[in-house]
Amino acid sequence: EGVTIQAGEFLLVWADGQPQQNGEGSHLHADFNLSLGGEDIGLFAPNGFPITSVTFGQQTNNISEGRWPDAPGT
Repeated sequence: EGVTIQAGEFLLVWADGQPQQNGEGSHLHADFNLSLGGEDIGLFAPNGFPITSVTFGQQTNNISEGRWPDAPGT
């Protein structure tokens, strides 16, 4: 809540289940973890409208994952 991502900007959110770390620097920590076995995650507007989503497979330690290109369509 209260975070805006402007066009052309990026936001890193740690899905580590440690929201108590928010306020320590510019990183955001979600109050949930992502499954190591893979799942779906999405970004939604305040009115619940889906903006984008991604499905990812099984994860491993010390490997990051991204999406290229960084945004589908408009």
